[in-house]
Amino acid sequence: MSELAKLIAGWAQPGRVEWIGLRPERRVEMVKVNEAVISIGGLDGDRGRAGKRAVTLIQQ
Repeated sequence: MSELAKLIAGWAQPGRVEWIGLRPERRVEMVKVNEAVISIGGLDGDRGRAGKRAVTLIQQ
């Protein structure tokens, strides 16, 4: 089983946000920000769309 598969299969644990990245347009580099505003469609300034996976959290 890959490391990613192990993380996905595990139970989520309490934690903290270490890094926030926004991708303003398709196929551009992510922009690291210190804070982000959450709206109905996801994170303001990100290209995510409502109804899709607007925010991805990865535990380590």
